[in-house]
Amino acid sequence: KHYWQWLADPAGGYYGVPWSNFVAWFVAALLMNAIVLSAINRGPRKWLWVPLALYSMNVLLFGVVNLAHGLWVPGLVGLLLLAVLWLSRDRLMATQK
Repeated sequence: KHYWQWLADPAGGYYGVPWSNFVAWFVAALLMNAIVLSAINRGPRKWLWVPLALYSMNVLLFGVVNLAHGLWVPGLVGLLLLAVLWLSRDRLMATQK
């Protein structure tokens, strides 16, 4: 779909995406997760739904984008994972209380 273009070798990485891109996103997500967990552990427990909601919106966004572009397998996998997450949310929330 050519959403992004990298200066690195287009044959390298995963579908032309350099591995450094994945490392950078992993580090960014790890830092954001640490900040959210720190805030939740210090604050009232009424905000436990926020990480689940943010993650769900992100997966839903990319699942719908994939389906809109005819990428059925990743779109359906994303939506399936989202369904599993929401079906098990009560158990996940119970472990955080």
